[in-house]
Amino acid sequence: MPEHALDSFDHENDVRFFDTKIWPNFINELRIGVKKRRESFDDVSHSPDIIVLGNFFGGGAQVSRVERDTTADVEDIASRSFGKHTLRFGGGTMPRYLSYVNLTNFGGTFTFAGQDPLSDFAANRPSRYTVNVGNPRVSFNQYESYSFVQDEMRLRRNLSLVAGLRYEWQSNVSYHKKFAPRLALAYSPGGGHTVLRAGFGVFYETQPTSLEAHSLLYDGVRVREIDVFNPSFPTPFPGGVIPRKKNTPGTRC
Repeated sequence: MPEHALDSFDHENDVRFFDTKIWPNFINELRIGVKKRRESFDDVSHSPDIIVLGNFFGGGAQVSRVERDTTADVEDIASRSFGKHTLRFGGGTMPRYLSYVNLTNFGGTFTFAGQDPLSDFAANRPSRYTVNVGNPRVSFNQYESYSFVQDEMRLRRNLSLVAGLRYEWQSNVSYHKKFAPRLALAYSPGGGHTVLRAGFGVFYETQPTSLEAHSLLYDGVRVREIDVFNPSFPTPFPGGVIPRKKNTPGTRC
């Protein structure tokens, strides 16, 4: 249905600074960046969502959230060559400040899921009503850092070996033993028109910020879900007032 549509907005400002210094057998690269981003999704209609299983989705989409992310990125990498070795080492850090406002399903959803959902809809007999209540706002900081050292060794004219070690750290993850060894081999047989490469490494993925935001929002206290089975329609609560604990922000209906 047209009223089930969404409006979306995405805006980003990004400023970066690069500085490269070159000396005999030594190079240093410094990179600094700051990024500010705002992303929002909002339903065009704030009326309750209506789901008639197997037939249609009507009412408001009940998807409404705003995400703000301010990120700084500092990285310094140096390279030094001596003999048959090229040594690279350095590190970086990325502090982030994030804020979320998630009003998804704060206006409620009626689901018609009986034996004949379309007839139930015509008779105003929903099988279930769900609505979120509580405080939909959360903000937090997240810090990510890494450091590494790597040695590229030219063992022969057509054979080179790269060995390295990387360490990563993230502030909101309790596991900090993130040492990641790397090993790579490059070999050019014959006349040098072909290069065969092989490698091995241990890699870690950072925990996404959305996971941290969801763990804070849906902790059973900040945001709660109310389920009503076989509710009245279109007002499932007496007087149209959604029950909620005291000292929590009002819900959007």
